[in-house]
Amino acid sequence: MLKERIEVATANARRSVEAPEKLVDHLLDQYRLSLHFLTLQSPRRDVLLLAIDRQCPALRKHLGRLNGIVAGVIEGGIRDSHFKAQDCRQSADLFMVQTNPIWDLAAVVARFQKSECYSPYEHARAAVDRLIRA
Repeated sequence: MLKERIEVATANARRSVEAPEKLVDHLLDQYRLSLHFLTLQSPRRDVLLLAIDRQCPALRKHLGRLNGIVAGVIEGGIRDSHFKAQDCRQSADLFMVQTNPIWDLAAVVARFQKSECYSPYEHARAAVDRLIRA
C-alpha cells in the first residue's frame, strides 16, 4: 500500500500538467487508494492498520517521501508562477497536514462511520488555493 502511494504520486508529479492540477489529482489518487485498501479483506490490511496506529518508522519514511514529492510539485509551481513564493518543504508539510482528512485511512474510516457528506475534490481544491494565495 505504501509503495503504491509513492508510485502513484511519482507518476502524477511527472505529468505535463500545471502544478495546481497535479496536487488536486495527487490527493484524489491518494483518496482512491485509501478506499481501495479499505475494501480489501487481507491480513496485510490489518498489519498496515496496526502500523498506522503505532506510527511505525517505515510509515514515517514513506510519508516523508510523499512530502518530498509534494514539495517538488510546489517548487515547480512556484517556478512556473502558479504559486506565490514560499518555502517548499514547509508548505508541503502544511499541505499534507491540511489534506490529511482526504487520504489518511483513519480519517476516511471516521468519515464513513459518521456518514457525513464530504467532497474530497472541494477539500483538495481549497488546499491548493491556499498555496496560490499563501
